[in-house]
Amino acid sequence: MLDLLLKETPADDEGLEELRYHWQVYKTQLNDTRIRTSTRTASKKEAGPKPTLEKKPGLLQRICRLVLFLWLLLLALLLLLFLLPLMDEGSSCSLSNNFARSFSVMLRYDGPPPT
Repeated sequence: MLDLLLKETPADDEGLEELRYHWQVYKTQLNDTRIRTSTRTASKKEAGPKPTLEKKPGLLQRICRLVLFLWLLLLALLLLLFLLPLMDEGSSCSLSNNFARSFSVMLRYDGPPPT
């Protein structure tokens, strides 16, 4: 934007000419800085990442994570056990044939009705 403004105005004013000079110096310094930083980042990428020291969690923290996971698993199983009777859709022969009644025979007939 400033480039267009400086190019369009006539070069009669000394202050404007000085502004153009400072603007050109600033642009060259900016380009030099960009070139230097791009070569630095390229050399860092070629050298590889620096090894970082990662702190491993302690024994107590690992045990607490495991215990928390087991508690959540137990809670989910208990919730499932409490919700299973609510899912009962009524008293059909298939649903009432549980372990207590599994010793008696359940009749099934697949076919046309008998005459």
